[in-house]
Amino acid sequence: MKGSRTDDDEFRIARSIALEAYSDLESSLAYLLGRLLGTTNDRAMIIFSRLTNASARNEILEHLLESVHGAKYDTYWHGQPGSGGQPKILGLFALIRQCDSRRNEVVHWHVASTSTSDGEHWKDLRSARSPDLKPLTTPDLHQFTVKAKFAHLSVFHFTQFTTKTPEVFVRSYGALETWTRIFAQPVPYPPSSDHPLAPKP
Repeated sequence: MKGSRTDDDEFRIARSIALEAYSDLESSLAYLLGRLLGTTNDRAMIIFSRLTNASARNEILEHLLESVHGAKYDTYWHGQPGSGGQPKILGLFALIRQCDSRRNEVVHWHVASTSTSDGEHWKDLRSARSPDLKPLTTPDLHQFTVKAKFAHLSVFHFTQFTTKTPEVFVRSYGALETWTRIFAQPVPYPPSSDHPLAPKP
């Protein structure tokens, strides 16, 4: 039917939404940077926008978090080492680095078309430098969007929790005990269904 959406359209829309979700993550990181430096959002964005190397940016935030909060939130940001046969549990920085890596693929990989003999047709993203890597499909882009949104909201709520008064925070985001517990633990991903930032069905 004329005007109906095709699989190619869905792919392009999914790619656009994925990049928008990563942009939201960057905005929340810039917001965190501003609070850690004790400056305004505008000034923080001037600095943040010049940090084009994601690894360097994360390292700067890591040192600032340590400078401002000491080791208080280390488990939340850096995870928990494995012991006694238990695997290591990742922290928020690991999740952010995963998003950084995937974002580079979403931006720089090339669009390729695939067709089958029975008429199926779809687009995906492929690495020109390493063609043996698994292509990124529309479902992969959706999964990345969900992860980037969760990372964005995790950073944003942490910043609010550590800079707003308890009264103001509770009014907007709910029980202080719940968030105190969340920020004392590694970041679960995917989050449990009762996590305040779990994606809604």
